[in-house]
Amino acid sequence: MADPLLDFLSDGLPSSLTERGSDNAAAASTYLSRLTSLSFNDIVNNEPAALKSSHHSVNLSLQSLASRSYQSFISSSEQLSTIPTALDKLNDSIETLKSHLPALDAHLTEFSKKYHKSSPALQERTRKHTLARTFPKLLDILELPTLLQSAISSSNPSLALDIHSHVRRLYQLYPNTPIIASVTRECDALLQVLNTQLLTTLRGPLKLPAAIKTIGYLKRTSPSIAPGEEVWGSIFLVARLSFLNSLFQALDPLRELADAEREEWAKSQTAANGDSNRKSKSTGHQTERYLKRWIEVFREQSFAIVTMYRAVFPPSGSTTTNLASAYLAPQTPVTPNIRRRSVVSADGDAGDGSDTPSPLVTFVPHLVAMLTSTLKNYLPVVSDKSAKESLLTQMLYAAGSLGRLGGDFGMILATGLLGVGGAGSEDSAEGGDWVEVMQKHRVLAERLEELAAGKGIRSPSASPLLS
Repeated sequence: MADPLLDFLSDGLPSSLTERGSDNAAAASTYLSRLTSLSFNDIVNNEPAALKSSHHSVNLSLQSLASRSYQSFISSSEQLSTIPTALDKLNDSIETLKSHLPALDAHLTEFSKKYHKSSPALQERTRKHTLARTFPKLLDILELPTLLQSAISSSNPSLALDIHSHVRRLYQLYPNTPIIASVTRECDALLQVLNTQLLTTLRGPLKLPAAIKTIGYLKRTSPSIAPGEEVWGSIFLVARLSFLNSLFQALDPLRELADAEREEWAKSQTAANGDSNRKSKSTGHQTERYLKRWIEVFREQSFAIVTMYRAVFPPSGSTTTNLASAYLAPQTPVTPNIRRRSVVSADGDAGDGSDTPSPLVTFVPHLVAMLTSTLKNYLPVVSDKSAKESLLTQMLYAAGSLGRLGGDFGMILATGLLGVGGAGSEDSAEGGDWVEVMQKHRVLAERLEELAAGKGIRSPSASPLLS
């Protein structure tokens, strides 16, 4: 809105104050509006002093601003002075860039023609980039044989089998990858070392939890050996038999003394055939020591082996359970219940005839054959009656111990496997000693039963076994 007073005074004022729309004209119009609102006395007496004060305040503000920002003013002035030169240089650079654009375009065209998606150079670069990106994974795969070897060395079959299973899964996923195939071959070779280690464990001192774990590990290391339990049972029994033989070999110092004593006894027997009045000088003391230790080992280990076998390989049915008893039934004093089930199983009426026999069917008779062979060789050398009875009692306990598992061999020893012959022979005397020991044992058993029943103790002369 135009100010009439400002227009009236325009001829006497500077053009900067009268220019329409300028900040100075707006300020002048505002001041004139203020003047018209004042009285004449205020304008004459007070306004000059107010103007002088405002002028002084503005001067002070300008001085303060100049003092604070003079460096910025100088820098701005210098920068403003260089702007024309910089603009000239920019124009020259733009012209130079325009002159080089055709050559750059030609090089770009050549590059795009040479390095396209299917070019060998880009494919090689992609391959190297993929290798760099997957290098940690490849390193982990290449370290798998080392980890497997460490697990085997530290006797950690569970970890070793987990690592090998992982390698086999990788091979199933990537059968045509050379690295995977190489790692798989190396791990398979190391698995054979683990297999040997597990078999060595079976051939050493072993407890039931370790035996169950070891057989489980062996089944995982060699899953293609056999679908059933019979082969693993045979491997287990062969390994434990090897351990039993190693215990017998530990008795070699005693066996050597017993062999020397047996040779001396054989010579004395030969000489006695020529001279009936000559008696043997050998008492069989060393032989008795050797047999005592041998029978102790046999009793403990045979019971442990069969018990452990039945725990590691539990029977799937009654047929397999009673096959060993059926084999020994004609020669072994088993209970009527077991004998009846054994005969039925042997006839095939209570089981499937296609079932594979348990390895115990041949293992237990083999143990008995080892015992009878040792007794045939060394028992005749023992001439002391009390020592011989002690050995026979020890064998009776061994027969009873194994008999609780269906392998009582007491009657086998009494019916010929000890070489019991006709009346009057030495073997017949040994057979008589065995029968006498069995009779005494049964009398003691009857007395214990009577005590348990509260009937008192019966005189030994009243026993029909001693009549």
